[in-house]
Amino acid sequence: THTGKQVWEINPWHWGHATHIISFEAEQPLLILSAGFFIAGHNINTGKQVWRRPMGEETWVYHSMLTTGDGVIYSCAKHWTKALRADGSEILWEKRGGATYPPLIYDAGRVHWVSKGGVVTCQDGKSGERVYVARVPSGGTIYASPIKADGKIYITSREQGVSVIADGPEFKLLAHNEFKDDKSMFDATPAFAGDCLILRSYRHLYCIGKDGDKADQRNQHRLHTETESDS
Repeated sequence: THTGKQVWEINPWHWGHATHIISFEAEQPLLILSAGFFIAGHNINTGKQVWRRPMGEETWVYHSMLTTGDGVIYSCAKHWTKALRADGSEILWEKRGGATYPPLIYDAGRVHWVSKGGVVTCQDGKSGERVYVARVPSGGTIYASPIKADGKIYITSREQGVSVIADGPEFKLLAHNEFKDDKSMFDATPAFAGDCLILRSYRHLYCIGKDGDKADQRNQHRLHTETESDS
């Protein structure tokens, strides 16, 4: 990082979409990457492949994996969800059903994932057994990552608004909101800035805050009215 000099380079044997993760839970720090139908661990200092495990050829691993700090990596694809050891030595459990694009969320021993059609599945992190399955109003295609904050999970649909559910062992829909005057897509993952939720569509950038916030109310709802392409 001091000089920008390349230290190593690898050929990941197939292209992929998922962001890589770093795990410090095995005997050595590993760069965990998915490419096509495989997941592999590489030594972060040398780039050498330490382990490689096939995930099955029936579906592609599109999204980022999840590591929880307890030596387990969770991965999800269209037709399955799996938990494996960070050192690649063992698949702990494998269950049918999964998500195409949005990544997993882990909290309090539970794994949450959202399918393309807005079906939320909560699984026990140790066994993989389902805790609940439920559909949220913000169904349709979902590209944005679900995010967790203040005991809630926010799920953003491309066309059908944002659903807020409780982060717990039982499904509870807390809110569902849509922007009726914005017919464009919402593909970007939301973000929090203090007490404000930042949402971006193809046309607008929104800042959603609580009633009574000191921010100028005219700018609170919509930070940016049109993109350059709409000007």
